Amino acid sequence: MGYVFLDSEYWTRTVGWIDEGPGGRDARWLYLWSWTNQHVNGATGIGRVSDGLAIRETGMTRGQYGRAKAWLVERGYVRFFAGDWLWVVRRGQHSLWTGEGPNLKLCQAAAHIISQPDVPEEVRAAFLERYGGVLGQAKAWPRPATRPDAKGLLFGSAG
Repeated sequence: MGYVFLDSEYWTRTVGWIDEGPGGRDARWLYLWSWTNQHVNGATGIGRVSDGLAIRETGMTRGQYGRAKAWLVERGYVRFFAGDWLWVVRRGQHSLWTGEGPNLKLCQAAAHIISQPDVPEEVRAAFLERYGGVLGQAKAWPRPATRPDAKGLLFGSAG
């Protein structure tokens, strides 16, 4: 029987520093939201999220959101692409691995998702540069999974 690795110290070890500096507290809130909202895929950390949608769902002002977004982007924790595409960069290192190695199901789901025609090439290339190795190790890439139920793994609208 397999298991999924649960990193119980993630928020103290990795995100404790987010309270530092101007925009840090709001950056922590935005980063938490980016991991838990329904618009970003759990396997890849990729989704369509407009600034207006993020502001509405986080309850931030436009200024708070702008500072938090800049704070996270400058430090490489999230990337934004044209067309309201968001990538939570570190999401894959927590979803694509188990304590025993690559999570085959999530690697297959990630390969399927990034191969969708609506995912811009720039987003796909950035994801593969960082996580192509684990997808290859799981034999999920370059041949994407063809699961009929994978459509439900995709993301919501940019709203």
